[in-house]
Amino acid sequence: MRITPFIAAALLMPLAAQAQIYKCPDAAGRTAIQQIPCAGGQMLHVAPANAPVDGAAVAASKKHIVEINHRADIRAAINRHEPLIGMTITEVQQAMGGPARVNSANYHGTQRDQAIWERPDGTWYVYTENGIVSDIQRQDPIRARAAVRCPSPIELRDAQVSANALSAGEGATERYKSLLRQQRECRH
Repeated sequence: MRITPFIAAALLMPLAAQAQIYKCPDAAGRTAIQQIPCAGGQMLHVAPANAPVDGAAVAASKKHIVEINHRADIRAAINRHEPLIGMTITEVQQAMGGPARVNSANYHGTQRDQAIWERPDGTWYVYTENGIVSDIQRQDPIRARAAVRCPSPIELRDAQVSANALSAGEGATERYKSLLRQQRECRH
């Protein structure tokens, strides 16, 4: 019987897929991966690329990646001095320092806290359940809120009357237009 090149290749494929691979230390102390056995080496069991994927291993790998990304997000939030949902209260304090006030409650065995930080960039309300951040609120500083004062209807009427007066100058008209812009911004 004659063996064609195709049959020969097909017969050799299982042998190639089962090649032995070794993890060996080199002279510099680094790890080398090779097909030749070595002293102090360890044989690795490598599944062929076309082997079925273990669903549990894939799920564990994905979970590990999510965990690594979450830890990186927490480190970034600590560096920005901001809270992040999923942080522990210790991590929040690492990011923002100690809170100005803490309101605590225990509902059916669940410890719930509201920690309040008053900072120049605003007031932060961080809500935790059993020591883990569940919700975050931020309120602009009071001076920033007060800076956006809405004109009253009387102020608008007075500015309109002044702008329509025969002796009105450019300043009265501009003041009225400015108050109208402020009023439109207040509606949004």
